[in-house]
Amino acid sequence: SNYIKMRYAYQIIRLAHYKKNYPQTLELYDYLIPKFDPIESIIHYWIMGHRAGAILRMGERIKASYLYSLIFENCPSKRESAYRSFSIKSEEEWQALLLLCQDDKERSTLYAIRASSESSRAAEDMDNIYALYPESPNLELLLVKEMKKLEKDLLGEEFNDKRKQNKQFFGHPRKKRGDYVISLHNFVKKCVEEEKVRSLPLWKLADGYLEF
Repeated sequence: SNYIKMRYAYQIIRLAHYKKNYPQTLELYDYLIPKFDPIESIIHYWIMGHRAGAILRMGERIKASYLYSLIFENCPSKRESAYRSFSIKSEEEWQALLLLCQDDKERSTLYAIRASSESSRAAEDMDNIYALYPESPNLELLLVKEMKKLEKDLLGEEFNDKRKQNKQFFGHPRKKRGDYVISLHNFVKKCVEEEKVRSLPLWKLADGYLEF
């Protein structure tokens, strides 16, 4: 059974990783994975996570971040841990990471990860995602996330009983929030007009709400 072989491989690779023997983790991966035919399973991404962790610990952050981006896109149960482990520290590393991607969909995932940061102004990265892969479900998630942040910036500042917590813990209202809502709204209007996005009614709703 390929499935049983894959489960055994996962447990063995996992134990080597938890033992912090990172070279052995990678040796076991190279030795065990070719011994069974690939099958569609989230366990494939569990194994990839341990491989990425070993690669990261051995100092290859760019290669590890590429693997974490694949996990982020394809394995919801490991998405948060993949996001937290993703580590790119300069524009030079970012460009090197983009070169590892096999297609525009993979490149769009990198921009989605970067846009997911709480400190990001995601409209620019959303535009990059749209140019590469307009049907990306990550666009919808980022749209809702950015609208919720703008609500903290712009709605009820004078009477909102959570305004102190918003300022202390989330940094809201942010500077230049007025400019940002305009740039996000312009992007949303483009998506509505071109009709390439996956859930057009959501974008039409966002268009009206951002106008308000």
